[in-house]
Amino acid sequence: FRSTFPTLVTYEAPPLAAVSEGKGCMNLQEYFRLPSVSRLVVSFRWMDQGWGIRKGRLGLSIHRDSKAIIHHSFTEPNHPAPLHLEDRVYDVPCSILQFCRPNDEIVIWRYAGGGSS
Repeated sequence: FRSTFPTLVTYEAPPLAAVSEGKGCMNLQEYFRLPSVSRLVVSFRWMDQGWGIRKGRLGLSIHRDSKAIIHHSFTEPNHPAPLHLEDRVYDVPCSILQFCRPNDEIVIWRYAGGGSS
């Protein structure tokens, strides 16, 4: 019976310092890695730095054989970071996680906004 029930594992990521990049960054920057999972609920606290038009994002990539096969943002383009700290909980859709295979890795990433275009 033990293998029939899902196992709940909680990961706590290291703190991500407040980061401001004068001209933003043009890449997804890796934050931490997780093994392949069938369900993922992410909670985070975030806010905008208050200047610039390129807004930051948080999300995940599924990596297979060291290559990203899927990128998915936890933050929607029409829901930029608020100007005051906000707590969010995001349940990653099964339609994304269905692509995970046992040896895949999930990479949580950040994309720093900042600056002007």
